[in-house]
Amino acid sequence: MARLVLVDGDAARRLAIEEELGRLGHDIAQAPSGAFALTMLDRSKVDLIVSAARMSDMDACELCAILRSDPHHERLAFLLLGAAGGPTPWAAAQAGIDEVLPPSWTMPMLVSRVHQLLGRGREGRMAPARLVRAPRAPAPAGALEGSLGVMDLPEVAQAIAMGGKTGRLEVSLAAGDGVVVFDAGRVAHAEFGGGAGERAFSALVVAACRERGGRFRFLPAGDTPVASPRTIGKGIEQLLLAVASEIDEGIVPTGDSATLTAGRPAHEGA
Repeated sequence: MARLVLVDGDAARRLAIEEELGRLGHDIAQAPSGAFALTMLDRSKVDLIVSAARMSDMDACELCAILRSDPHHERLAFLLLGAAGGPTPWAAAQAGIDEVLPPSWTMPMLVSRVHQLLGRGREGRMAPARLVRAPRAPAPAGALEGSLGVMDLPEVAQAIAMGGKTGRLEVSLAAGDGVVVFDAGRVAHAEFGGGAGERAFSALVVAACRERGGRFRFLPAGDTPVASPRTIGKGIEQLLLAVASEIDEGIVPTGDSATLTAGRPAHEGA
């Protein structure tokens, strides 16, 4: 049984969600405001926050940012109930929100995502440590990082490309760690699964879309030239279209959770 805190100023919606999740055996606590939720978190262990986009005293991004700044709650799972006019995927990712439901979310969709997040948390606690190539250094000023449960990897890559950025995009998945290097908005190099170049880029995109989880971090290089090998040198749209073509031809299997269409991810329920 998991302990959840439901943060929502709408009492009727809180009750409906509590009844739905409560019958599955979860212990649900209601909080009508962000401040009330923070007080509850100081008093007991919580596994997951389910939050409305806005409360009377703060919005979900502010609440999650406060939690992520506290070492005791930085790994607490956070699910946002999508709403029209809610935070953008980029803002949600930057705040540290793990999952964002679409504005047209349904109770079955909510239950499914709650199970996914709780299962992901258990796997993270039980999984053995895995070797990495180098210690993960603290992110420098100007770095962007967030959850791939909020923004898909193609969306993150497209945002970097549209900004004409130069730097290193690090992706951490259960399937392994990957890197995509950008030079003035174009992809210069990629590494994943022991490979490099376009094949590694395709495998990384497919793995990230299939997994619906993981984290990303973009380390901007500013005006510094890229020092890594140049194995690609293409625009992001061209690369994503190539991945979509490979999927259509069965060259790269995606599983049932995600596909790419015209270089953009097709979201369940979006």
